[in-house]
Amino acid sequence: MPISKDEAHQLLDSFKKEFKGLASLNYYVFESREDFKNVYGNQADAAMQSWGTNCGAFSRSTLSIALHVGHVQDASEFKTTLAHEGLGHTGINTFASEEKRALLSALVAARDEPSLEGYWDMVDDYYPHLPESEKAEEVYSFLAERVIDLPDNYSPEVFEHVWENSVLAQNEPLQRWAVLQVAQHVAHGLRDNSRTIQIVPARDDLQFRTAPREPIERSPAALDGDAKQAMSSHLEALRSNASFANRSTEDLTKLAYWRGIVASDNKHQPQALQAEAVARFD
Repeated sequence: MPISKDEAHQLLDSFKKEFKGLASLNYYVFESREDFKNVYGNQADAAMQSWGTNCGAFSRSTLSIALHVGHVQDASEFKTTLAHEGLGHTGINTFASEEKRALLSALVAARDEPSLEGYWDMVDDYYPHLPESEKAEEVYSFLAERVIDLPDNYSPEVFEHVWENSVLAQNEPLQRWAVLQVAQHVAHGLRDNSRTIQIVPARDDLQFRTAPREPIERSPAALDGDAKQAMSSHLEALRSNASFANRSTEDLTKLAYWRGIVASDNKHQPQALQAEAVARFD
């Protein structure tokens, strides 16, 4: 049975009370075009078209979860969507970048594991265009949905064993039960508010990079090493480009840094593809 917007807000309030570590996120509940207009303004129609039939979405860069009550069948599906976006996509960002990278790498390596194969097939069908690491995050998020139906029997010892052997060393298969142990570990920390979000990228298409939270020149320790070294050359190139003539020094400095991030992420690509990636970023 479909739910109303008021019912959705009640379910959302209960979710935030249970998972205190997610209470400070920005939440948006959509039901009508007016709701989209309140959030997206003149871009409301484009946003509605982009949403399609999606039930929910998480924005890494703005730390926000959006939910569409018109696209869920009942309260159960709404709670599942909340778990997918909150415990899944948001929860995985409570790991440090290298920890998240290790977990997704282990999930990709376990693609043919029988207990995970069905999840991978579903993600391949839903999101054929996504790179493997993004697909792995979707697999994790679909599994994280199950946590709300499980008893809170989290075991630190079991999690540590899974993390050391199935995620880091990969000397034991990463099976469905093991991924659920990781998801329960995250959920446990979000319940008692001991886990916090560690990855807040500048753009939603960046899975691991954390954007400096203050002006770049005042936070050198937060900068990526390769991008920092290449910043001066990128800054010089931007200053010589007439298209950026009206940009402030601070804007150009930030753009030079993120140019370096894109270049670093594509450094193993042929030179032509590197240049294309940087051009798309600009």
